[in-house]
Amino acid sequence: MPRRWFPPFSLFLALRFLRPKRNFVSLITILSIIGVALGVQVLVFVVAIMTGYDVRMRQTVLGFEPHLDLQQPRPIENWPELLELVRKNPEVTDAAPFTRGQLVLDVHRQLRAVRVQGLEPQPGPILDRLKRLVREGEGTFDLSGDTVVVGRALARKLGIKVGDTVILHSLANGRQMLEAQREGRQPEDLIVPAELTVSGIFDSGRYSYDVQTIFIPLQTGQTLYSLQGAVHGLIAQVRNPYEAGLVRDQLRLAIPPPLEIYSWMDRNRAKFEFIASNRLLIYFLMFMIVIAAGFSIMNTMITVTTQKRREIGIIKAVGARMDQIVHVFLGQGLAVGAIGTALGLLIGILLLAFRQPLREGLAQFTQREIFSAEVYDFYDLPAHLAATDLVVICGGAFFACAFSSLLPAYLAARLDAARALRNESSV
Repeated sequence: MPRRWFPPFSLFLALRFLRPKRNFVSLITILSIIGVALGVQVLVFVVAIMTGYDVRMRQTVLGFEPHLDLQQPRPIENWPELLELVRKNPEVTDAAPFTRGQLVLDVHRQLRAVRVQGLEPQPGPILDRLKRLVREGEGTFDLSGDTVVVGRALARKLGIKVGDTVILHSLANGRQMLEAQREGRQPEDLIVPAELTVSGIFDSGRYSYDVQTIFIPLQTGQTLYSLQGAVHGLIAQVRNPYEAGLVRDQLRLAIPPPLEIYSWMDRNRAKFEFIASNRLLIYFLMFMIVIAAGFSIMNTMITVTTQKRREIGIIKAVGARMDQIVHVFLGQGLAVGAIGTALGLLIGILLLAFRQPLREGLAQFTQREIFSAEVYDFYDLPAHLAATDLVVICGGAFFACAFSSLLPAYLAARLDAARALRNESSV
């Protein structure tokens, strides 16, 4: 008959030693459970927030930015030929020319520098993806005629509504006027400002996009940037965004320099690496808490071993084997680890479920905005609880508790029964 890993005898004694009593050992046991629970709870909450930030970052990038970006130092005049080359790639689902740069937005007597992107109003996957960013009741993503689509945060800051008229000024006008003033002459060839009607307000879910970027028709952009039919570059959408790097390499072979091609991963590599390194650092710091709780468990087990010398001696005297004694104290440590891990996991999940009300309540209590969109870049507090993270956190905490119980269990098993009984009887 195969030997069980935890015989009923060892399990019974382990649970009996854990039974609450009014003594110092029981207090240390409770504190050990609380220590493990706190470590697991903090790990679950913080790692879920970091993972959620990473997931939300990728979602917003893929929902707003192009998968591929083709540019060169000077405006591209032969862009129709290059556009056909890009569209010939079987992995490219859509491609379009664009203009992009800084312009001055004039609305309600307020001036603000904004990042302006000009796109063709022709329907396609690229425009369809951007149209989904406009909420119901906030107009439409319409770039036909003299129209403009602005971001949610920018609209709130400047009081812009659908149907309002805004004016875009070229920065080149300012430079020409300064040069003409220095030379004592009248400025020539000034670019006429564009008067546009707000057709929609988009919400990308990311503050930095919504407060800086606006969209205008491609032809309007060509006029404001004095491109005379040229464009600043091309954008492309591919079937699988996570294979954009492979498509980029294929296009680099087909399209000669000086055209540079960047994928969405190239443009955001530093951000994703920063998030990944932060997650590793948080894992390390939080596991230090769990290890500290493990040392507390070790201290508890050693204290129990010292105080239970008589019981251990009696058990060994009636024939208990060394492995059974090890199982008793190892089981006690595993029970503390299991209870603490389960409790910490439950508290962590509850905190994640109520993170938004907690954030709002904390903001009201401190009279400060917690996780401000201007700093954190998102309007809410994203979270994503991945199964792999749970396995690593709970498994790591449980392993730390089990490892912390090995030394006390070994010391208890090596205790001499006769000496333990003799010492207890002489006390």
